[in-house]
Amino acid sequence: MPLANTVRNLLGITYKDQVGWHNDYEAFSHWRSAFERIGVLVCQATGIPVEEMRGFSVSDTPLPMVVVNSKDAVRGRIFTLLHEFGHVLLRKGGVCDLDEDALRPPEEQHIEIFCNRLAGEILVPTTYLLQEESVVAKGPNSEWSKEEIAALAQRYHVSREALLRRLLICGFTTEDFYQRQREVFQQAYQSQRQTQRAGYVPPHRKVISNAGRFFVRLVLHGYYQEKLTASDLSDYLEVRLKHLEPLEQEVIGHSVVSGALA
Repeated sequence: MPLANTVRNLLGITYKDQVGWHNDYEAFSHWRSAFERIGVLVCQATGIPVEEMRGFSVSDTPLPMVVVNSKDAVRGRIFTLLHEFGHVLLRKGGVCDLDEDALRPPEEQHIEIFCNRLAGEILVPTTYLLQEESVVAKGPNSEWSKEEIAALAQRYHVSREALLRRLLICGFTTEDFYQRQREVFQQAYQSQRQTQRAGYVPPHRKVISNAGRFFVRLVLHGYYQEKLTASDLSDYLEVRLKHLEPLEQEVIGHSVVSGALA
């Protein structure tokens, strides 16, 4: 898919970069930062069950926005981010369901399939996947062990289901094997999600995680330029003023607001 190559080039994410990331959270951070560099707001919703929403997008210019669900697994958030960007490109924003088997009008179905394919090709480009040693060794229409799938998924920082879907699209497994494994993956995902527990996050870092550095900088600059009041700033970032100094230090490297508010 040529568009996927164009998007990767636009984002500046190389294969070497991607396989060099140490963990999934680092991967999410890099993808998110890449989108923010090209002017896309990337935020995380909180307090919403994943069953109700995995993500949504707003394609309005000049600042399109993608929102992912912080309750989702981090690899799921990465895929949703790329999927929703597909909606931004099509100017077809809204709350989305990534399940291609869901019943929906034909036009919506076509859009969801397109965005899934785009996200998959961006995250696991066919060119690189077909050069992986395990893929070359397997050959077409193969069945894969859970260890082989997990290793490839870890390499690209995608879910096992997304990786296996890429293998299916590229002809390296069968529809029957994919469907059987998909059920296993979804059951494991449900169990994992039920046991997840959130740890303590400092307020300023919670703001950055939810709103994104791009949005935080926009709000801070609005305040510095006297376009926003201190109350506006606190409301937009949903943070008490006493937490602004560490927020500034984290985002811009020094404190400006705290001196003005003293």
